[in-house]
Amino acid sequence: MKRTILELQKVLKVEKRKLADYEFKLKQLKEHELLLHESIEDARVNIMDYEKTLQVLESMVKNNLDHVEV
Repeated sequence: MKRTILELQKVLKVEKRKLADYEFKLKQLKEHELLLHESIEDARVNIMDYEKTLQVLESMVKNNLDHVEV
């Protein structure tokens, strides 16, 4: 009976360690997910900025070409 108790205590210890490990990994995933969402939003903002800049530059080039006599 004593041996059974000791074995169950070992099993319990292992399971608690597993649970702590899983909870830690889940916390890391959640933190990583937040960072990914921020990175995605930053990338979207950068893309919009580059698209606007390109539109302005292309418009300037077109306007310059329209004013050049051929």
